Amino acid sequence: PQVRLCLTAASFLISYLMYALDRRHKPLSVPLVARPLLAFALVVVVTMLLRGGAGFGALGSSVGGAGRYVIVLGAIAGFFALSARQIPLEKANLYIGLYLLGGLTLAISSLMPYTPHFLQFIFMFFPVERLTGNEGFSFAQGQTRPYGVAVACMACLLYLLARWGVRGIFQTSKPWRIALFLLLWAGIMLGGYRSFILLGLGILVVQFYLEGLFTMRVLPGLLVIVTLFVAALPLVNRLPYQMQRSLAFLPVSVTQEVAVDTRASTQWRLEIWKRTIAEVPQYLLLGKGYALDINDILHAMDRDRMGNREVGESAQLAGDYHNGPLSIIIPFGAFGMAAMIWFWVASWRLLLHNCRYGHPELKVINTFLLAMFVTRVAQFIVIFGALATDLAYFVGIVGMSVALNGGLARAQQTVPEVEPTPPPQRVRGLRSPLPPPAPFRT
Repeated sequence: PQVRLCLTAASFLISYLMYALDRRHKPLSVPLVARPLLAFALVVVVTMLLRGGAGFGALGSSVGGAGRYVIVLGAIAGFFALSARQIPLEKANLYIGLYLLGGLTLAISSLMPYTPHFLQFIFMFFPVERLTGNEGFSFAQGQTRPYGVAVACMACLLYLLARWGVRGIFQTSKPWRIALFLLLWAGIMLGGYRSFILLGLGILVVQFYLEGLFTMRVLPGLLVIVTLFVAALPLVNRLPYQMQRSLAFLPVSVTQEVAVDTRASTQWRLEIWKRTIAEVPQYLLLGKGYALDINDILHAMDRDRMGNREVGESAQLAGDYHNGPLSIIIPFGAFGMAAMIWFWVASWRLLLHNCRYGHPELKVINTFLLAMFVTRVAQFIVIFGALATDLAYFVGIVGMSVALNGGLARAQQTVPEVEPTPPPQRVRGLRSPLPPPAPFRT
């Protein structure tokens, strides 16, 4: 199991045991987001029960796929564990750093090919799965892509945007921030993942807009940066293979090797989508679920070795559609898609309220969380997504916003100003105001 699942269970247990012992320690409650998450969890459980249950492929069972049920339900529980307590305002920067910079540990996995054998026990604690398949090796023979390095650089880039924002990074009085910003972009491009570049650019553009930087005062500097970038595009084919692959989505000239690699990757995805879309009507009301027959997977692997298989057959059987909407509607049908859209809309409302009405000292962080959520949802729908992995990102962003702001921030009620009562007028020659008239008595 992933470490976050174990920590979720521990945090969830501690928070609600504290509440059981002392009612003053009530966890934060945000029904706006909790209701769609619980609705989606209900869809997952009902689908699991009606589609053959959950199997781990152990003790002679030929049914597998239970791991994804655990990951999805664990992500939903992670929201309640992460948002149970409010983060003190003075520790906001520390906690957002711990949340984002956890990705630095993935850089350790990229060191596996260079680690002596007697030290390789450390990789029992750090994931190395990305180094053994197409995620670690491209379609071009012998070309490696350091996934861990790219993720670590992306984590640092996101921390810069959360800590200082776009305005703070490009301060001319602190040029080291700009140099570090550009260096991290180079590290991200070394991974060779086009989706990473699109994600970083999307967050940067959305946060740039939310910070109100589209002004005439900033326009000249922005035009200079865009001009320099466009002027450097003809030199892309001289960059290392991984960097060329990262920028291959742009209309630029790349080497023949990179062009063949990216074309094969795109065609591989299109073939999976073409076959999977035809299955949507079959699973529209009741989803397919995550249960899978291990024997089918083994037969597909045998056909793969013999060379008489369809493109992406093994990935499709395992539920790896490389498409966000398909990863929801095939396993959980229209009800799962409706619950997820409900969650996205509710989360957007919460993040927008916290960005507008949150504490002024959290303005940069709240703006960054809103920009990251919007960009991740757009990438999930349009470019690439997988529910089993991306749901943790969605609930993590919203959970951090709830913990930082103490729930849903609301506009403060303005109290109308009461005009002060004018002082009593003084009569010339007297030092005190005239006394009120005596009441009439009978």
